[in-house]
Amino acid sequence: MMEGYTHIPCFAHCLNSVVRNFLCHHYSVQIILSTARAICSHFQGSAEARWFLTQLQQQCGLPTHQPFWELSDHWVSAYHLMEWLVEQQELLREYDEKHQLGKAGVGLLAMFWNLTNSLIVLLRPFQMVVQEASSPQASLSQVLLQLRYLHIFLEQVPAHFEGQGGGETGAAVRLARGLALQLSTDGQLSELFHHKEFVLATLLDPRFKGQIEAILPVGADIDHWMQILVYKVKEIMVSEYSLPPSPFLQSPKAMSVDTTQSGRIAKGPRAKGRGYKDPVQRSSSPGCSWLGQREKSLLEQLESVGLLASQRRGASLSTENHLATVSVRKYLRENKPVGAQEDLLAYWEKRRKVWPALARLATIYLSCPATSASSGSVLASLGSPTIVENSSPLLVATVEHLLFSKTNLENFPNYIPSRLTLPGGDRAGEIGSGLGSLALGSDALTVFLEGLCHR
Repeated sequence: MMEGYTHIPCFAHCLNSVVRNFLCHHYSVQIILSTARAICSHFQGSAEARWFLTQLQQQCGLPTHQPFWELSDHWVSAYHLMEWLVEQQELLREYDEKHQLGKAGVGLLAMFWNLTNSLIVLLRPFQMVVQEASSPQASLSQVLLQLRYLHIFLEQVPAHFEGQGGGETGAAVRLARGLALQLSTDGQLSELFHHKEFVLATLLDPRFKGQIEAILPVGADIDHWMQILVYKVKEIMVSEYSLPPSPFLQSPKAMSVDTTQSGRIAKGPRAKGRGYKDPVQRSSSPGCSWLGQREKSLLEQLESVGLLASQRRGASLSTENHLATVSVRKYLRENKPVGAQEDLLAYWEKRRKVWPALARLATIYLSCPATSASSGSVLASLGSPTIVENSSPLLVATVEHLLFSKTNLENFPNYIPSRLTLPGGDRAGEIGSGLGSLALGSDALTVFLEGLCHR
């Protein structure tokens, strides 16, 4: 259950799926990976082999690090193993001559090293993007820019391979084109370019606002997205003025980028983009909203549907539309340079007085992480099967409280780790280390958190 939240696809999950599919469907890649695994198995199974390898590393002045015990089934693990193999290339050849690598040694020919180098070149930007997108500081606004970069890289890398020459150039070019095809035909990643949350986050990132036309697909209706941004700012303004829900503020049908119940984006988000009109300007039948309201004066009825500005209600809808348009235009025309490493939330905090509604909207979109890595890490650190299992009996609010306390416990002023007594009388141990085994009821957890806040 989404519990009222909007579903945002995990960028790392989508990208990992593309790379895994690519690695599984190319025979030459499977040869490289099987040879790498055979080398890994050779050293894993022999302490003597690892000792000889360490001696050779020391003689050659290479790092003595051996990654054999850090490997997993994830493609990034295979990527780091291939990097290590290339770094130790000469050493492994020498080891094979003296001590024999068995079946793995048969594959250590020029073709293996050339293709391994090419595969590392292809996968390096993907590894970098996944790593950066999964960092705690990553923002939703980075996704489309990083995805566009990957497309550009794969368009240019075949020429790089051809320029290097060599006997395996053709195979390297085929790998590059295969990965490019895998990326361009992936439905999930293609949808991200038309996903309202990703596009608006990119527009609200001051580092990328001037590059939106280069980031979105060719022919994208930029005006359509600008209008949606204005509409979202106007929604913030209306909520701040505490206006009642109005038929004039319902999300227009022409804006077909709205999410469905499952959080997926409707296909063809730009199909009606150029036909979008501001909901205030569309034809309507306001008379129907006044039925059954004869006890109200005409002025009160005009005010109730947002057509009259008053001290109690704030600005009228047309005024809000104007203010929203002006603030968006001024923001987009601002030419102040923004550093690549600048704190985006700090940027908007400084402009909160200038564009309050726009700053509030930007905070909502830019505080959303690009991947589920952070939440996954916190859940894993809790280590509770009650939470991890799909059939968790805990309420969503209870899990949220646990995650909040696990993440922010050390930030509470004057916090001293203490022992908890659970409703059943069991001791949970130190809260900082024992929180993973807790399965508190929502009432008990709320009391506990309130106690922390009042310390």
